Amino acid sequence: MLGSLLFKNLAKWLMSLGEEEHPQAGLLESSPSAEAPIAPTIPPTDFHHPKVSRASMGCNFDIYLAGSDYDNLTGAAEQALDEITRLENRLSSFIEDSDVTRINAYASKGWVRLEPRLYHLIRYASDISGKTNGAFDITCAPLVRLWGFYTKTDTPPDKQAILNALESVGFDHILFDDEESMISFAREGMEIDLGAIGKGYAIDEAVDTLRRYGVEHAVISGGDSTIYALGSTETGEPWRFHVTDPFHPETKLCAVNLRNEALSTSAITEQFFIHDGKRYGHILDPRTGYPSDTDILSSTVICASGMESDAYSTAIFLMGVEKARIFCSTLKGMRVVLTFIDNDKTAFVKLGDWDNTDIPVE
Repeated sequence: MLGSLLFKNLAKWLMSLGEEEHPQAGLLESSPSAEAPIAPTIPPTDFHHPKVSRASMGCNFDIYLAGSDYDNLTGAAEQALDEITRLENRLSSFIEDSDVTRINAYASKGWVRLEPRLYHLIRYASDISGKTNGAFDITCAPLVRLWGFYTKTDTPPDKQAILNALESVGFDHILFDDEESMISFAREGMEIDLGAIGKGYAIDEAVDTLRRYGVEHAVISGGDSTIYALGSTETGEPWRFHVTDPFHPETKLCAVNLRNEALSTSAITEQFFIHDGKRYGHILDPRTGYPSDTDILSSTVICASGMESDAYSTAIFLMGVEKARIFCSTLKGMRVVLTFIDNDKTAFVKLGDWDNTDIPVE
């Protein structure tokens, strides 16, 4: 679920302030508000704008901050990144002693007791699976391993192997005991993979850490796929990001303003291989066992939590444009931008719960 599309760089904002530590190009963009002719508030001269980064969960997490207490900002960011590292050690199926590895080893044999927060994460993921008719499904692990995107394979598995793996896939085969915070798998060979929700969840927890330290202005990015905009810029304006053409990232399609919101993108342009002239993308449809065959190029979801935006961007991507239109017509508190090909050009449509605070691209 590593969308390529999003944002050129937050660098315009930081560079204009003269900070030594600048964001990497190709990640985020925040530009001044289009609400001229009102002059922007001048930030205090003693404001600092550090960036703190760390590799985790297969990507770089970058935290861009603004505030007057440099030591508190950087200390808070380090604590937030420590929380992300802690969660990786619990949620990754690639770490031998993680909670997810333990679940996958024993849940087909009986009940496994979980720490309550992890239990509720898996319970919540299962609820999203139900709401999206299985387009999002954390039990897709056997398919993920079979297709080998993490091991960089370039050959698709045979049809029978896919059918065999599908026997062990299905969110409705996870059994829950809410009173004891325990789960069990109803079928042999079942495994979970939290890759399509874990990064967003980790960002939410990191944001909570920043808030506990009193940070009021920050953006956290997890790779190019998920961000959270905490508060506003120090001038009181919302953080602004651009959705771009997945095939031509320099081309802006529309802009969105964020305050205390997450934004996630799933896109066609990341992680794929070509075999016998056919392109196979890394976003697998757990209902068919095959990579997505959608007419959507990218799906961007904006809502209150990274956990939700992360999961729903994947699910909506797999729906295709027309089914996504129907699904998004009922959404509350969630904004969606889809890109797709129309008359040989990249087009976009905004779905969900938009209002007039969002502005067109300049």
